This record gives sequence, structure tokens and C-alpha cells, in this order.
Amino acid sequence: MNEMKNFWATKNVLVTGANGFLASWLVKDLISKGANVIALNFEPNYISVFEVEKLEKKCHVVLGDILDFNLIKKLIIDHDIEIIFHLGAQAICNVALSDPAATLDTNIRGSINILEAVRQINPKIGVIVASSDKAYGTHASLPYEETFSLKGEFPYEVSKSCADLIAQMYFTTYSLAISVVRCGNIYGGGDAHFSRIFPNTIWRLFNSIKPIIQNNSIRDYLYVEDAVRGYILIAENLDSVTAGQCYNIGNKRPTSVKEVIQIITKAMGKNEIEPEYSSKETMEIMEQWLSNSKIMSDIGWNSNVSLEEGVKLTVDWYVKYFDRHPHFDPEDLV
Repeated sequence: MNEMKNFWATKNVLVTGANGFLASWLVKDLISKGANVIALNFEPNYISVFEVEKLEKKCHVVLGDILDFNLIKKLIIDHDIEIIFHLGAQAICNVALSDPAATLDTNIRGSINILEAVRQINPKIGVIVASSDKAYGTHASLPYEETFSLKGEFPYEVSKSCADLIAQMYFTTYSLAISVVRCGNIYGGGDAHFSRIFPNTIWRLFNSIKPIIQNNSIRDYLYVEDAVRGYILIAENLDSVTAGQCYNIGNKRPTSVKEVIQIITKAMGKNEIEPEYSSKETMEIMEQWLSNSKIMSDIGWNSNVSLEEGVKLTVDWYVKYFDRHPHFDPEDLV
């Protein structure tokens, strides 16, 4: 199905976590399509596309917390919201391990607040809920399909399993126009979480420091603009196809951490720098990638950007950022 040219023109759209990594690119795309974007941000995120490209000048920004139920209701009513992209979350596994209660609270109760506000105000409001491939937990069969059970084991995984199931409950019980999105590992410019493989490796190589292989797990890596296109298509087809559905979005190319680092190293011309392995134990699912069959069949989405192309785009983004900020240190973001 083709994108609808005028679908987004003047449409009132709420994006939670709007200055986060993926959400920034989504907001940028929505603005380019003519949507009236209400951006709910929890705190500044100076390395995000949202702030680097000064998107705050092109949308209405609200500083607040998805845990504030009254604020959510007020935003939906005051701005006559028609579609919500709920991307606000605590998304870092290590943070979830160190503070599980806060992660569970934000990711589960925050999602309930969005869904319950819609139920009370107008169940016809479209809601796209960002889940994760981590919601599946560990399964022996690969690739993961949407019919697989959600059985997260560690704090972040469990928070996503719960929020995912709760979203489905609101569709089944209250007929809310909801769709749930489960993406693979998304990468691209503007990710401020330097514990992740792409920004961490690029920063280290930029500074001629050996990249670190924390573990050699296998994932599918999805370029951020491919992910955004998936979210947009799902939202555009809520009335006809996607309501009540869950969709995987991946790139159909399982890749090890070591191979990703090799591709980044080659793209940066730093082949003389060898990675080193970390002895630190991590609670990671070692092999996980997604089937795209359902989203391809239902709405015609497919990934357009190869891993090599996406790596080049991502490297270029960060190198430009580091050149403009010669004293940048990831520790300053902590």
C-alpha cells in the first residue's frame, strides 16, 4: 500500500518521548508530511535529531512525564489529538537491571496512562505502541513471529512484555484503535545511549580507541528511517488493516556484534584498530531476529536500507557531530 499523500496534513499527533532516538526521526518525518506534532519530552536530549535539528521550532513541545495521567488527558483534550505514537519509555537494559522498579513503573504504568486516557476521552484515537523484540524473551525457533508468546525474563524485557499485552487487552476489551510495533535493534544518528554498539563503537574508533565486544550475540539491525517508515505505514492503515495487530519490523539479516563492528571499522577506515572482548557478563539473549512476513503481507513494508548503507549514514552523522563538538565525552551524558 502506498503512503497517503494528504493523510498527515494538519493531523494532530501526540508523540511521547519525542526527543528520544527513534521518536526524533519520527517527529522529523511527521513534520515534513504536514502534521501538527505535540511533542511530549521528559528531559533534554542534546545529541538527538530533535535538538540537533531544532525540531522544537516546528512543533509544540511539552515537558512532562508519561506517569502524569492528568497531563496526558489534558494534552489529548486541549490539542484534539487524533493519533498517538507512544514511544516514551526507559529503554536501556543496564538501567533496568540497576533500577527495575523505576523501569517497570515507567514502561508499564506509563503505557496504561496513555491507553486509559484514550479509553476515557475517545476510543477512536489511533494509538501506535512501541514494544520491542525483547518482549518475546527467548525462543528456540528463529526467526521470531508475531504469534510467539511474550515471555521476557529480565526487567526491561518483562516491562515490554507487560506493556505489549496490556495494549492488546485494550483493543480486545475496549476496541481501541491500537497497533503494537516490535522492532529489531534500531540504529542511526542521534542515539545518545553510548552503551549501545553503534554510537559506542563509532565514538571509540573516532578517537582511535579499540571498540569493545561485550558479547557476540546475533540480532537484526534496522536503520532508523526504515523503522520510521514502518510506524508511519501502520498508522496510515489503522482504519482498514492494522488495528488490533502486532507487527515485527526487522531487516531479515541476522548479524553478530563482531560483524557489525567490522562493518563500522571498515566504513571509518580504521581497519588497523582491532576490537577487544569484554570479560563482563551480560544478561543478553544470544540469538534473536524477526520475521517480516506479516507486515510485508498486510501493508507492503520492507526494509530499504542495507546494513552497509545504514552504517555509512550513521557514521557520517556521528562524525559530523563529533567534529562540531570536539570536547564531546559520552560520560557527560550520564
